Amino acid sequence: MTFLTPLFLLGTLAVAGPILFHLVRKATRDRIPFSSLEFLRAAPPRLDRRSRVEHWLLLLLRCAAIVLLGLGFARPFLKGVTEALPGSVEARRVVVLVDTSASLQRPGTWERALERVRHHLRAHAGVQDLALIAFDRTPRVLVSLSDWRNATPDTRAGLVEQRLAPLTPGWADTRLDAALQAGIDLLGESLGGPPPADRELIVVSDLQEGSRTESLQTTEWPKGVRVILDGVQPDRPGNAGIELLTGDESPTETASSGVRVRVVNSPDATADRFEIAWHSGASATRVGNSMAVQVPPGQSRVVALPRTGSETADRIVLTGDTATFDNTVFVTARPTNAVVLRYVGPETDRSTRAPLFFLERALPERGTPPVVWMQQPADAKAVGGFQTFWKLTVVAAPPSPAVMDSIRSQVDQGGTALVIANTPEAVNRLGALLGIPDLTGTPEVSSGGALLVDIDFRHPLFSPFADPRFSDFSRMRIWKPLRIDPARIPGAKVLARLDSGGPALLEVPRGRGRIVIVPWGWSPADSQWVLSTKFVPFLMALVDHSGALPSDRTATVVVGDPLPLPSSSGGGSREVELPTGVRVPAPTSGMPFTATTTPGIHRLVEEGPVREWAVNVAPSESRTATTVPGVLDALGVPLRDRSAAEVSPTVRPAVQAAAETEGRQKLWRWFLAATLLILVVETLAAGWAARRSKRTREGQAP
Repeated sequence: MTFLTPLFLLGTLAVAGPILFHLVRKATRDRIPFSSLEFLRAAPPRLDRRSRVEHWLLLLLRCAAIVLLGLGFARPFLKGVTEALPGSVEARRVVVLVDTSASLQRPGTWERALERVRHHLRAHAGVQDLALIAFDRTPRVLVSLSDWRNATPDTRAGLVEQRLAPLTPGWADTRLDAALQAGIDLLGESLGGPPPADRELIVVSDLQEGSRTESLQTTEWPKGVRVILDGVQPDRPGNAGIELLTGDESPTETASSGVRVRVVNSPDATADRFEIAWHSGASATRVGNSMAVQVPPGQSRVVALPRTGSETADRIVLTGDTATFDNTVFVTARPTNAVVLRYVGPETDRSTRAPLFFLERALPERGTPPVVWMQQPADAKAVGGFQTFWKLTVVAAPPSPAVMDSIRSQVDQGGTALVIANTPEAVNRLGALLGIPDLTGTPEVSSGGALLVDIDFRHPLFSPFADPRFSDFSRMRIWKPLRIDPARIPGAKVLARLDSGGPALLEVPRGRGRIVIVPWGWSPADSQWVLSTKFVPFLMALVDHSGALPSDRTATVVVGDPLPLPSSSGGGSREVELPTGVRVPAPTSGMPFTATTTPGIHRLVEEGPVREWAVNVAPSESRTATTVPGVLDALGVPLRDRSAAEVSPTVRPAVQAAAETEGRQKLWRWFLAATLLILVVETLAAGWAARRSKRTREGQAP
């Protein structure tokens, strides 16, 4: 037997008290005064024998109570013994969550995480239900509740070890809220009956500051669920990371201006001097001179690293940090030409609050990338200088026959046309463009405004909103929608619907291109679309989906984000070349490419120019300070033991394991129960002894 707090054993020394009290003879209680002895000198009786114990049973009971109480406060536990006996089943459900995000690549962290996972699985070998989930950006069930129940007790350890063996930390960011929600779902899963009342979520993670916890604000925790945080730390504290800044870069970047990066340093860092330099992907060697950067702990610095003349330099590497998982950012080439798009509408649209007014402010000429909107009158009798090929055309007014023929020709060659069909006349002209002369639009009746529902977030136009943080369209209302019957349009695909049932956005393939139909107006009087936060990301997705962006533009995403591939412009093979050099088939229907599991340059290889995307580690993974316990406590997460949850890096794993073993066995409860039982027996025995002594004295009285 081992004790968690052995200093309390010193309390058992108090057992000397009852022994001394029993050895000291009591003074005579009954004193009878005699008048004849009043003037004699007092002389106490001389003892002719040593003190002796008169009530051995009371002495033993009192000593046992003190010893048991001291042992209970010392918190005893049996080392290496699980709470469940062999062959027994404990009615408890446990879900173990293990973090496999990029920050677990810090030296020593992953090894400690595996050690803690194996410890928890051994300690809970006798529970009725157990599941194992690995998580980073998304949770993945390694051992389900059914797997655990179907396996025999002697094969469960082998099953778990088999699933753990290939597990390694990846490159994705940490979404702790999604992992905890997946754990709650498993804890509440019904397997032929209600789940056990005693349920635990054990999280093995580095508990780093960059973990996502936003969605837990609205999570309702079931009764009886406890969360235990088991933090692991690297061999050495501190971490520095590098982040590529793209939004603030100049669109006319030169070699002297350089590429802007942010270098961050954690609060517990021991180093503050670093270097950054360009490296070549082909040879993995430094290209050009390095730049020294000094970043004090807990701070960040933004620097511009000049480009080199080497065409193979595709990454910037930070040196001077022991944890290298976030010390590289990949960079693609900068754009050289502006994106030129066509707008079909009245001449006055630039000066009024018409669609062009908002388009030029959402995608300005001085933006990144620069966008130039070439306006063509919708009622033009001839296209004139607008015969060039336009990859994207926005039609905001019913076009004339000449302009309509131009749009139709552009779409057939692979262009994209977005048609705002907000009036019956515009729907009729749309029918002529599609070859459906009797196409009509019926005004929808909506007093409070219509909402977008049933959105296809897998489509490239809505993929920027696939994340739950951005998928809420409930604050955007459409006041004057038109109902168009999609069954009348061959090949039409509904990308979103109105809550009234009509289509809100349609895509119609034509030739090598496509026509996107919006049956509602873009002015603030018709809808809240141009004033919503969704407007600019949607336009960027539309421009990218049309293939209008130059192939040499800077495109950077984080690991796990989909690549917004444009639709195939023709036949032939279409593949994505991964950073490892392996080529995998790419979607041809404009669907995004989702296999971005490693950082590096991803290339779309097909007929025509090669498109590149730089996939980097999420900047949030560089924030490695341990702050999650306090954040979860503030969000109302039911942590089982807050002091134990806030794991200090100085606490040894052996002490943590001993505390968990003692907390499961709870032997102190049996010692306390035995103490109470002995005290009851001692009380009864003391009362019996007192009554007997009284009767004896009364029988001896004269």
